[in-house]
Amino acid sequence: MIRDAGAPDQARVVSTGRPSWWVMVVALSPQRKLRFYGSPDLKRWTPLGEFGPAGAVGGVWECPDLFELPVDGKAEKTRWVLIVNLNPGAIAGGSGTQYFVGDFDGSRFTTASSGSATAALWADYGKDFYATNSFSDIPASDGRRIWLGWISNWQNRGYPSRRLFTKSIIARRLRKSR
Repeated sequence: MIRDAGAPDQARVVSTGRPSWWVMVVALSPQRKLRFYGSPDLKRWTPLGEFGPAGAVGGVWECPDLFELPVDGKAEKTRWVLIVNLNPGAIAGGSGTQYFVGDFDGSRFTTASSGSATAALWADYGKDFYATNSFSDIPASDGRRIWLGWISNWQNRGYPSRRLFTKSIIARRLRKSR
């Protein structure tokens, strides 16, 4: 149990490549922050650092994710991607997914943007790309990072087609280029 997390909304546990070490990213929704925790055994968690508020803060922060991507497909050059989903507050209104590109030193994430860490990058410019999750255990020989999102927006409960509401989107392959 993590006692100092305040009111955590959701979390994602990732392996950072360091042997016997796990990092958990927890969304502190009302504060528009993410908190990082580390653990050698997935039982005992130590607070490491925080990120935020940054980017879009008009809605509740949820569904965090953190992963490393090769730049231009070259494994020797990588960047970390930190995902924050929010509802409402997306660029087109409604639900959305913002992301930050930068470095993660095992406890702290810093953005790579020249200038302000508050600039939001958007994964999609519609209202219904939300609650994304990436698949982390694809074999290294495959090398892909695959992402799945949710078609859902509390503003659109009266969808013309109820069959589409709350469904998963078509999976996307994530790549980072310069």
